[in-house]
Amino acid sequence: MIAIIARALGLSPLLVTAVFLALLGGGFWAWGSYQHLSGFREGQSAERIVWERDMADLRDQMAEQRRAAEAEIAAIESNYAAAKSRADRQFREFDAAIAAMESEDEANPNPPGCVCRPAIPRGLGLQLDKIGR
Repeated sequence: MIAIIARALGLSPLLVTAVFLALLGGGFWAWGSYQHLSGFREGQSAERIVWERDMADLRDQMAEQRRAAEAEIAAIESNYAAAKSRADRQFREFDAAIAAMESEDEANPNPPGCVCRPAIPRGLGLQLDKIGR
């Protein structure tokens, strides 16, 4: 067959054989390259799917952690607000006890009995005990 092609083209059979082998080798190389690249693309798409699934799981996990942290922060804020309102109420009661002591002092400038009265009246001392001072 190579001899027939060589006679028809007027070329040397060795040259036709070399061209035929080169074309055959190039064909094998092109087919192998195509197979390699298609396998590479398939692997890329499979890895992309795995990576996207892992990223979605990670995003879900981070969202769950964020929700837990936000719930914890909300609980801390509500506890702080309750403690602050409790402290404000105690300070108002303390101020009322001081005002009552001062009005009692004004109403009764010279109490009968001993000259020295207690340094802190009982009502004021109880209020101080409630706020921890």
